[in-house]
Amino acid sequence: MAGILLNTFFNQGLMQAADSIASNGGVLTKIYVPPQIFAISSALAGLTNFFIGMFPLAIVCFISGQPLAWTLPLVLLVGVALALLTAGLGLALSIMFIRFDDTRNIVNVLLMILMYLTPIFYPVTVMNSTMQTIIHWNPLTSYLDIFRWAFSNNATPTMFSWIYMSIWSIFAILMGTYVFKKYWPRTVAML
Repeated sequence: MAGILLNTFFNQGLMQAADSIASNGGVLTKIYVPPQIFAISSALAGLTNFFIGMFPLAIVCFISGQPLAWTLPLVLLVGVALALLTAGLGLALSIMFIRFDDTRNIVNVLLMILMYLTPIFYPVTVMNSTMQTIIHWNPLTSYLDIFRWAFSNNATPTMFSWIYMSIWSIFAILMGTYVFKKYWPRTVAML
């Protein structure tokens, strides 16, 4: 269930952040509002839903007799890191959603592939070594490993997972901000 919660946050948050500027184009053309606010607020709304979704997960853990880990406060760190990843990618994709009509469909397909490449429904050990390598290079795998460990001590994240998660979060928000600032002046006329 932890994997589903994390994947839902990422998928919904990313799609809402990426679509938020296009869907609020009317507001942006009438009054000045920093357009990044829409994408960032969508990612933060996803983060809020993520934290609310942890309560039913905790109840299921309690009913099934699985104790919560002492590392539970670190879930906040994973949530913030995933929100940065979501906001950054959402900012970059928001430009593409406005400029190219088919981007939504392509992103939906890519998110489905990414879901299957994230060990949500299966342990990584059941895969052959080539697939294990691909799965370990999937950024969401590190977020998931750390989340499972922080929530219920079900996984053992490596130092690589922590570094990889941090690098992806920082890279995504910096790259998203850069892409947005560079292409927004040419894109605003398309709203």
